[in-house]
Amino acid sequence: MEGPENKNKIQLLLIGKTGHGKSSLGNFLLGQKDLFKVFHNPKSGTQDPSKHERNGLTIIDSPGLLDSENDANKNMDAEHYEKLVYFIKSQAELNGIIIVMNSQEDRFSEDIQTMLKMICNTFEYKHFKFISFVFTKFYGKKKVLEQIRKNKEEFVMQTKELIKKFYGQDELPGTLPYFFIDSDLDDEPDKDSLKAREEILNWAIGLPPFNPKELEAKDPRYKNMKEEYDNEIITTEDSDYIYKETIVYKFKTAIDLNGNKVQIGSKEEVRRVKNKFPKHESFWTKLVGGAMIGIGILAAPFSAGASLVGVGGGIATIASS
Repeated sequence: MEGPENKNKIQLLLIGKTGHGKSSLGNFLLGQKDLFKVFHNPKSGTQDPSKHERNGLTIIDSPGLLDSENDANKNMDAEHYEKLVYFIKSQAELNGIIIVMNSQEDRFSEDIQTMLKMICNTFEYKHFKFISFVFTKFYGKKKVLEQIRKNKEEFVMQTKELIKKFYGQDELPGTLPYFFIDSDLDDEPDKDSLKAREEILNWAIGLPPFNPKELEAKDPRYKNMKEEYDNEIITTEDSDYIYKETIVYKFKTAIDLNGNKVQIGSKEEVRRVKNKFPKHESFWTKLVGGAMIGIGILAAPFSAGASLVGVGGGIATIASS
């Protein structure tokens, strides 16, 4: 297979679902079959980002997202993605990002939408002028290909709407171009695929490179992550005293890809406020003591260290953890 001839240096990143042909496409764009190892099973063969260069063209292949075996480990995609972002940030520049899709799949399925939202959450709105789609495995009879192309054009329109909704924008910063390639050929590629490869390279050459170091390495499943506090009050008593213990927790919350607020990880205890009250108190002692407990609870999250809360008629201590 003859390699591409281009005078400019181009670096392209391939992102896509497991089994959609990223590695095959990388080999096809570079014009050599065995640079990226191709796996023919539903489990992602590419576990770490890798890159190859030929004739001035560099292709970065990424781990497949939404691996069919990831149900046993929901964090796998996030781990792959964080690895990918760190790898991208180590590069001097990128010319373009290609989202690789299998043209034989018809549905704008929930997992495809999840993948697209993860991409949106990794890259900024302005980066979408550097992004295109390549639909691989584009083969079949002419009538079938015409229907596939029509389906994929509708797919791209749905994707544009998803991106605009995700960022709360009315327009896209770029056109989000798309190309069709039979990148699984064992023999010499057909003329239409060769033409599409040339169009992809011309698209990349026409883009000014951007600095990937500005990307943020974060969990692509969440946005707007922040720290919050919560209180728990435990009341016990014996024959002489009533004991009230306030436990202050901190935890992280975020917005998931469907716009829902969720808790990230478990709660962490930050301090305890312990109060001890004699059972036989005057009315005014009980009133003042109750007010001071409330003040202690409200003040606890805003204090970084231990402090003393006074309680009328009782004893108050605070333990920091």
